[in-house]
Amino acid sequence: MIICITGLPGSGKSAVAIALKQELEQKGRRVRHYTTDWMRLKLFPHLETDKSQLGRDFTPDELERSYNALYMLFGELLEADKTLVLLTDGTYRKESQRNSLRQIAARHSVPFALIRVVVDEDTMLARLQQRLEAGGGSGPDSYLAAKAQYEEPTGAVHFIENAGGIETLKEKVKRLAGLL
Repeated sequence: MIICITGLPGSGKSAVAIALKQELEQKGRRVRHYTTDWMRLKLFPHLETDKSQLGRDFTPDELERSYNALYMLFGELLEADKTLVLLTDGTYRKESQRNSLRQIAARHSVPFALIRVVVDEDTMLARLQQRLEAGGGSGPDSYLAAKAQYEEPTGAVHFIENAGGIETLKEKVKRLAGLL
């Protein structure tokens, strides 16, 4: 199974992914979690130490190479073991990026699920500013860049509103895990 968690920067995609991974593992599923940010740092390791790069969005080259590398990895992992649950979170701003994951799932005859994480804009911007100040990732500029390019998902999609704190989020994720 491939589960794609999409949403704008600061929406809480990784928080949803971590909670979902825990829920699925408690049900006996073997889950591997990969983020687009993780892959970008694997391909472009200098970004981790270059402070001038802090808080910026992916360049078009980084975006294309990171997503293509994830697609290749997922194909190889499913070729080796179709029982794995591959959980990925990233902006996945283009429908074509999400469709690539759908195609990989179809090619390997495994289910595909799409989760869209939403939260109000003020909350997202505040989270991103805190993250930037802590040196932990992208800032408000990445949100604004992604928002301008983001294509809303089509087809079957599960929505999670990430408001109300971590315990509320975990309850929503638990309910969602029962559907997957």
